[in-house]
Amino acid sequence: MKIAAVITMCVAVAGCLSFAPDPRVIGSFKATAGEVVDIRSDGRIFFASEKREEFVGLATISTQVPLSIHVVGPDTSPLVGTKIVFSPDGRSIEVEWPKWRRTGDRARPSKFQKE
Repeated sequence: MKIAAVITMCVAVAGCLSFAPDPRVIGSFKATAGEVVDIRSDGRIFFASEKREEFVGLATISTQVPLSIHVVGPDTSPLVGTKIVFSPDGRSIEVEWPKWRRTGDRARPSKFQKE
């Protein structure tokens, strides 16, 4: 009986801590050169260029103004620490890619518009 109570409590806590995105942050944002930042409803963020799509990480939303997302995991991602800042109308984002970890040998765009 005690085990069932513990399992129920763990499931309830996990549900409370799950990613609940603000609808303004979900969607695809495209740069002028065609690269795309895709923010999904489950909190996963992807970066796609013409050659491939790569997993950036998992999002945590900052409640500060301006609305922003920080990439907090997984630890193995070279893009942990990426910050995405939304415009007030939610139609564009500015991405601050991390400089302290290897993010590839090419420059990534920092400004994207919602598709």
